[in-house]
Amino acid sequence: LRPRTLLITGAIGTFFIPAIILLVKYNNSTTIHRSLQYNPQQQLLPPLLPESTPPLTSRHAVVHVGPPKTATTSLQSAMTRDTSLFAQDGYFARGPFHELAFCLNTESDHYETRCTQDVHSMIENQLAEAQNSYKHLFISSEGFGDLEEARINLARALRPWNDVTIIITYRRFFQWIASKYNTFFQMKKKPLHRGGKLFPSIAKYMTREQVMQYYNHRYVNFFYEFYREQFENVKLFNVHDVDIGYVPDFYCNIIPDATNACNNAKRRAREGNTGRVKNQSSDYDYERMARMAHRRGLLEEGMTVAMVINNIRQRLEVEMGLSQYDLPQECVDNETLDLILLLSLEVEKRFFPVFFASPDGEIELRAAFEKAKQTTFCNVDVETLFMDDEWKFFFRSMRTIDSQRV
Repeated sequence: LRPRTLLITGAIGTFFIPAIILLVKYNNSTTIHRSLQYNPQQQLLPPLLPESTPPLTSRHAVVHVGPPKTATTSLQSAMTRDTSLFAQDGYFARGPFHELAFCLNTESDHYETRCTQDVHSMIENQLAEAQNSYKHLFISSEGFGDLEEARINLARALRPWNDVTIIITYRRFFQWIASKYNTFFQMKKKPLHRGGKLFPSIAKYMTREQVMQYYNHRYVNFFYEFYREQFENVKLFNVHDVDIGYVPDFYCNIIPDATNACNNAKRRAREGNTGRVKNQSSDYDYERMARMAHRRGLLEEGMTVAMVINNIRQRLEVEMGLSQYDLPQECVDNETLDLILLLSLEVEKRFFPVFFASPDGEIELRAAFEKAKQTTFCNVDVETLFMDDEWKFFFRSMRTIDSQRV
């Protein structure tokens, strides 16, 4: 394999903080609660792992922290499948390990409901097993978050491993931010009769302020600096710079001494089984059309979102041979698009200068962005579409019994 475009940081700041950071107690509902003041009679939450002296031999801990919408599902699905292979390499592999993330984020709104006593006990047992029965650790969760307390707690939980690496997956900013928009407005499963907002088009949602908010507080550049404050080694894995495939390149170039898992992933890739898993994406344009038709009173009672989407697809794609991009479009304005492109170029050049200068870097990024400007960053203009009498007649003529046969 050719050298990876990985970014490795040096040690900065202090190392682990030897202090008790959580004071909690179990109440009658077996939920762990935070304590604002120390109470000598209060039972302290035991450490996730007991204090221990650093091991004499190298023990690797690889912690993949996402962020979300960077192919985390693919990696975690592969990890689950390959648990036994990692065990042969001496790794306790767990992905996704969201339970640990829940219990580290004590400031999270979901902490008290998700980090129950049973969950905490399970985490303790699994980490104890990882420490005592395995040499190395490989875990993944995009839920570790961006709170300082959680980061400190993570460092504390990893004390038994003396070679800790934090992995952040890099996906180009313009692709990532469009995927974030799609995730926020997945509403297909909500029945039409229960209403649901007609979620905004990407053109209305993707303001300059929203773009900068994402870039400064949710994107890889933020998480990179955030984890550098605590950990000696922080690396970025570039999903656009792989030789064989996302999973085999991750296994072979990121995970030290994972020979069995690496070789198996390469074999699967050669056979065409890349292990790439895509989250099911909703037909956002078709769904917005369905909800607009419902709001206009054009649909027969009993119609579901799925039924309407199937009918739209049948008429537009099968009968007319068109796509949603042939309908009236509403796109992100040019000023905001210019900002998104600028930030996309800036972050890739900063973190991967050699790759950026290659044909797969800036040239490919700009080409992919030009295509996305006319597709990814556009939605069907439903207001204009529903001025068309033919489309209104189409929705009025839609029948439940016919929809079930589509």
